[in-house]
Amino acid sequence: MLTNVPLPLSRVVCSFPPFPSSAPSANGAPAEGKVLPADVLFCKSYGRSLMAPYCDHYMSDFALMGVPKFDFQHFMETDMRDTMRHFEIQDKIASTVCIVADANTMKCNVFCAKPPPPLPAVLESSDVRGGLGSMDFRIEPVTRIPHAPTSVFVDETLHQMMDLAHSGLAAEQCLNYLEDRLYQLHQRSQMLSLIARDQDMIHAYPTLDSIAPLLGLHRSDMSLVLAVCSTYDDTVVDLFENA
Repeated sequence: MLTNVPLPLSRVVCSFPPFPSSAPSANGAPAEGKVLPADVLFCKSYGRSLMAPYCDHYMSDFALMGVPKFDFQHFMETDMRDTMRHFEIQDKIASTVCIVADANTMKCNVFCAKPPPPLPAVLESSDVRGGLGSMDFRIEPVTRIPHAPTSVFVDETLHQMMDLAHSGLAAEQCLNYLEDRLYQLHQRSQMLSLIARDQDMIHAYPTLDSIAPLLGLHRSDMSLVLAVCSTYDDTVVDLFENA
């Protein structure tokens, strides 16, 4: 027998930074209808604090923002390099990526920064004359990733979501469909990881194009599946990077 057990009421007793100076409601939250600015949204969600609204210029403090024009490439590349160096102190990362989407032309560019290749062994020894040790002062190159062909999987997913929305399906159900499709994509990446570890399978299907039918995907989807797989299995990328 299922029973609905109500939870006790709660209220906000303290927040940092404090909510905007306005008359709070009975439970201590901001007044109804009050829109919080982006810099205080992490009172409720730290992730939302990284999303800024439309800004008049590029700012390094946010992970998502809207700007009037793309005139900040130099600052963006500097931020990408600084981010890579910061996280290398704790954990080695392969690259940093920034997506620049043009809402007017419906086109996007992907910029990627990777650490420079390791120095030859003869240069890794300490520089006694300069006293610099084995420090590497080379700048990480930032490149624009070439445009990939449109993924059939993504195209079908977006068109199906539009059809569901136009047919009157609730927004929550449309999002459930999107989550199911993303989960399917993750499952395909796991299958690719298993295939890459099977020597017999790799011998029979040496390229991503030949593996695509096994996963029930189009060849245009394989770069996306490989990118998903690279988030947890680096060996797959090394194996198929030239495939």
